[in-house]
Amino acid sequence: MMAATGEPDANRSDGPGGPPSSLRPTPALERIVVLLRHIDTQLSTVKQEVSSNRRLSALEGVPDLDHVLGPLERALDIAANTLGLEPAVLDGRRALRGALHILWADLIDMSPEKLRKHWGLYDIPDDWPQLHRQLLAAVEEAIAQL
Repeated sequence: MMAATGEPDANRSDGPGGPPSSLRPTPALERIVVLLRHIDTQLSTVKQEVSSNRRLSALEGVPDLDHVLGPLERALDIAANTLGLEPAVLDGRRALRGALHILWADLIDMSPEKLRKHWGLYDIPDDWPQLHRQLLAAVEEAIAQL
């Protein structure tokens, strides 16, 4: 790639590794990378949503995702290859731990006691206290395994 002056851009490597590790990408490239990774995450989330066997919700009217999303996925691949981007390596345990801690907090907020005290709700299903304890224990056990 050539810099605006016609000289080779010292911050750029045309190889698949992208810019040399000793050189920092430009602020514009950093923002573009964030956008491309966001697109990648959203596409992955949509595809996972469609293919999951969720317990309490189902999607209807799902189009052929390869037909609908294929061109965008190919454009994303071209952009990543052109810019020499490698996949970001993420900590799966950390992501799972974060999601489980959020679920734990949500469950704490929905305890029978808090439903009554903070929400003024007294029509709590008879089974909820036991179900709540089971769900909370299951989340805590999952966290403990990480």
